[in-house]
Amino acid sequence: MSQLIDDLVDEDLRRLLAEGWGLERAYLKALLGRCDLPGVKNPGVCAAILFDALNGAALRAAAEGSADLVSQTLDNLLEQWT
Repeated sequence: MSQLIDDLVDEDLRRLLAEGWGLERAYLKALLGRCDLPGVKNPGVCAAILFDALNGAALRAAAEGSADLVSQTLDNLLEQWT
């Protein structure tokens, strides 16, 4: 974790990370827009929520050494949106 924090101090690395995350959110927004899920009123907002939830689940799974929390988180969110 401290390595990530060190990397975020570097302006160029932080910019690249933000750019990559922006591309991921844009991709999720496009996917959610095409899915026509009844609970998705704003694909951009839902993409940000999904992105944050999946990354949080990945960090938690890494820290806990537990099962694939990312898939479970995705299943939980889609269950709520449909």
